[in-house]
Amino acid sequence: MADRRRRRSVARLALLVVGFQVVAFAAVAVAELVVPDRLIVDELRDGFDEATLTRSLVMSQRTGGLTDHYGECVLLTIGLGAPPDMNLLERAALSPNLHHCVDTMDRLEFAAAGGELRGTTKVRYWNGTSVISRPVFATVGINGLRTLSTLAFVAATVFLLATIDRVGGRLAAVGFGVPLLTADPVGLVEVFHHPLMLAAGFAGAAVIARSVASGAERERLAAVALLAGATYSFLDLMNYVAGLLAVVTVLAAVAAPAASWRDRASTSAVVGTAWAGGYLVTWIGAWVVAGLASSPSAVLDEIRDQFAFRVNGETEGITTRSGAGLEAAVEHWLDPALSRLVVVGTIVVLAAASIRVLGRAGPGLLVLALPVVAPVLFFLVTNNHTQIHFWFEYRSLAMALGSLAMLWGAAWSGRFDPPATTPPTQGVVDLTLGEITPQGR
Repeated sequence: MADRRRRRSVARLALLVVGFQVVAFAAVAVAELVVPDRLIVDELRDGFDEATLTRSLVMSQRTGGLTDHYGECVLLTIGLGAPPDMNLLERAALSPNLHHCVDTMDRLEFAAAGGELRGTTKVRYWNGTSVISRPVFATVGINGLRTLSTLAFVAATVFLLATIDRVGGRLAAVGFGVPLLTADPVGLVEVFHHPLMLAAGFAGAAVIARSVASGAERERLAAVALLAGATYSFLDLMNYVAGLLAVVTVLAAVAAPAASWRDRASTSAVVGTAWAGGYLVTWIGAWVVAGLASSPSAVLDEIRDQFAFRVNGETEGITTRSGAGLEAAVEHWLDPALSRLVVVGTIVVLAAASIRVLGRAGPGLLVLALPVVAPVLFFLVTNNHTQIHFWFEYRSLAMALGSLAMLWGAAWSGRFDPPATTPPTQGVVDLTLGEITPQGR
């Protein structure tokens, strides 16, 4: 009976995540169909004319950070430049686009001079941001799209902090929020796609935590986490994955109803595994759809080549030296003086609080803290990817430090203390009435 129930649970979860792929692909196709390309082209030209879009691929900010205009132009132009014989399903699956900002501007100028607007394709991941960006960009332009993405990010961050306060206490919420100041939130919102993807990630983490705190059954928790991971993958470009995984798993441990650290670790493992599973299946789903729409062997070759390159490939300015990506991310994270002050101060406070925290919660707390090393491991494995994108991937380190501070704050506030037991009332037993009669009455 138990095995049958388990198989049914697995089947339902599998159906859920596969169903998500169908809905996601349909949403991309609808966005391609409903929003005319000419509206996107007009807004792109206006953006370049008004200098709200520029040829710069990476722009320096006054905060000391860098912003990803390269990725923004790729995602703004999803659906453009498709060959005339490419049908709607192929467009949705193969993500034609005008590439980075320099290529985008050159191709628009070529088309304005009477040439054909032709782009490239991207078969390695979903372009789920186009479901939002195409209608919004066509309606309110780049500044409106960036503003709405910023508002979504702020709302999701507030929702997450309120959730942490609810399940872990005020100190846990403050502990998580302070290290986020080192993630250059000002530079983050200079483009539309990074705040949009993090808004989905933070909101998903909050929903999971509230489900955990409500005492939901494991199957329901797995379903919620699967959908959260799949949604993030749909909008993501393999950015901040390890940092969000740390947030999701640690927060699940904090939110779990009063129980032993083993029970909390088990809940955390279920949530983390399901979130990662939803993310991976959705990522791989894009390859499957692309293969069906074009050539499975060509897609497989592309994936294999990119996987080898992103793990430890060598190119101009990129080395295969082990740990180079992690080193670049840490150096960029700690480069601003304010970031160094916040990071060092947070670490000192956590170290000073460790004796009391571990004394109250027990050494099992260290097991619950293990997910915070996820970004370090991820950066070591994806050495090339981290070196190329260190200037925004470092934000995962800020999320991991915030997750550790959140865990310590919850423990300091007594959230992991064993439940108090009420001593039995002292008295004598009246055998006739079967009641306890307090002494002295």
